[in-house]
Amino acid sequence: MNIKYGAILIIIITVSCFYLTCDSSKNPLNEKIKKLTRDKIFDCDDFDQITSYVDSNKTDRKLKRFFRNDTLDLSTLISVIKEDLNEVSVNIEKCVERGVLSAQIESINVFLENSGSMDGYVRGITDYESALSDILVEANHHFGKDRVFVNFINEKIYPAQLNNINDFFKSLEPQKAPFNVGNRSVSELNELFRLILSSTGTNDISIFVSDCIYSLDKSNSTLNALMFQQNLTKSVFLEKSTEFPFSTYILQLYSPFNGIYYDHLNGRNPLKNTNRPYYIWILGQESLLKQFLAKKDPTEYNGFANSYYLNIAKEANMPFEVLSSTSKIGKNRLNKSDNTILEKVVMKNGVFQFAIAVDLSDYPDKTSILNKMAYKISPGFEIVEIKLVPENNQPQIVNPNEWNKISTSGYSHLLIVKNTEKNFSSKFNLSFVNNLPDWVNQSHTDDDTDILNTLDKTFGLKYLITGVKSAYETLNKGHDNTFSINLTLNK
Repeated sequence: MNIKYGAILIIIITVSCFYLTCDSSKNPLNEKIKKLTRDKIFDCDDFDQITSYVDSNKTDRKLKRFFRNDTLDLSTLISVIKEDLNEVSVNIEKCVERGVLSAQIESINVFLENSGSMDGYVRGITDYESALSDILVEANHHFGKDRVFVNFINEKIYPAQLNNINDFFKSLEPQKAPFNVGNRSVSELNELFRLILSSTGTNDISIFVSDCIYSLDKSNSTLNALMFQQNLTKSVFLEKSTEFPFSTYILQLYSPFNGIYYDHLNGRNPLKNTNRPYYIWILGQESLLKQFLAKKDPTEYNGFANSYYLNIAKEANMPFEVLSSTSKIGKNRLNKSDNTILEKVVMKNGVFQFAIAVDLSDYPDKTSILNKMAYKISPGFEIVEIKLVPENNQPQIVNPNEWNKISTSGYSHLLIVKNTEKNFSSKFNLSFVNNLPDWVNQSHTDDDTDILNTLDKTFGLKYLITGVKSAYETLNKGHDNTFSINLTLNK
């Protein structure tokens, strides 16, 4: 071959491979579609997973073609999915027509409680102001200034001007405009939620910032009053759910507090530069919430401590892979025709252990999925550890042979599972049920009169979040499983 023309041919092939992705590695999107269609079914929930996966991994070189001006191009994505479905049929356009996937955020409404109990968070430049300014800067950048609105809230909602974020937060001081607006002696938490939810439309994201302390009726005992407030909270959330399904993401953050802390008996307790918890609630339709959270990891907000996510549960067709050699204790063999069956299970020194690779990248709350108490598992078994799968398996946590098998499948986490009971059942189940996280009880107090000994706690917090969780339990009719894994373990 003429060297000149040979060189040209090599260049053509190289350029073609660049555009057509002729590399030896598998395409992660194709692999994810393949996993979801193992059961020969591809429904709208699967489509939700694919779109969320692509939108959350837009920096991946192989997925950039699905975006136009940083926005997911559904038509291009749909055409690629259809090519991969082959024998599996579904009217994907119907999934878009449901309105969930085509919905875009029209407005982001931030509500800052400005009752007297919040004064201590806005004296000087605090972590509270740092976190909020971060939220607003990101929201303005990704969604446009014309879609972001700030309000103060006490017994009414008071819109504020946000011409310049830096100037706005510099001006936030007690007793001064714009913070000093409305009846700041009033702070009925459930009424604040009612006002906020009433103003939240189907294409809106609402962000509520508060210390989240119940104001109680002094004529009742403290516990009875807290239970009553819990029921009112449940009622407020259930009432809103009749309009459209929405999700709730609760963030706990800490910030220096310089001011008067009012306990539940209205006692005045001066605090100086003392770290106190406060809360950011992000509410809206789930697909919109995921759009918003994909732009900025909330765990990176200054002062972030904990989080909890609540939604209308729909059990997903969760792709998973049993890894019989990774983190193995004892012996087993994976059935060649059915990867949900482990055979010839043998314990070692009374222990049998294996790993399950799952893709939890689409779940908004990155802290809850690492909480072992959020899972339900078959009797005799326990979750030893939940690990993030590192990029390229470095440092190595997956057996090299098994990594070659799953490296392009998009699995985000490893669940390490063990059993110590000799006579375990062959039917194994592991479900994510999203129980109330430990941090809620640890951050709760029902007596804040000695505030110096409960500085890291919030009065009535357990009742507040239990009230919201109870609302979602009612909506989910007791079926809170986000996903469930069923295996057969044969000795």
